[in-house]
Amino acid sequence: MANTVRESTSWSPFEAMEKLEDEILLQELRGQVIEPLVYEFIDPGGRSVVGISKAGVDWVASEMMMRGEVLRELDFQLILEPSYVIAVVKAGRFTMNREGHEVQLETAFGARRQPRKRKTPALNTETQEEDDPFAIEIALIKAARNAKRRLMPESLIIRVFDIAHDEGKTTRLDHLPCKGGGQA
Repeated sequence: MANTVRESTSWSPFEAMEKLEDEILLQELRGQVIEPLVYEFIDPGGRSVVGISKAGVDWVASEMMMRGEVLRELDFQLILEPSYVIAVVKAGRFTMNREGHEVQLETAFGARRQPRKRKTPALNTETQEEDDPFAIEIALIKAARNAKRRLMPESLIIRVFDIAHDEGKTTRLDHLPCKGGGQA
């Protein structure tokens, strides 16, 4: 069964996906299992909008490897600012030729601007901001996710959407509160 996150205040679905992905990546960094492959929300026009999570990108990368192609992170750059971190990752798609040599097919860049502070609930139920000790790691993971996603065939992305729906690994973002218009 799909998870649903729901509140009645205004929200930005792309920012909501990123905030949920932050929580999931923190779980992964702590050694926990990641479940959602896909995020889904209904836009103001009533259309279903679906986005792939980092776990979904990893699943597609594994499928590609089984088909003889591998995605690799080739290089990265970090820009450290006082209030955020920017990570840029270069990824490549590779295959083997008939002689057994690896051949690079294409490359793509992915970027992520990650805040250095995260909102946490305080004891008095108000939220407060505290330093995020994982800001750099999360920025790099998300930038790598974004770069790899650009190298993936749409047929496999559609397949992961179907699998996530069938196996209940879709997280619905209905009215999750977020300010601004961040982008996944």
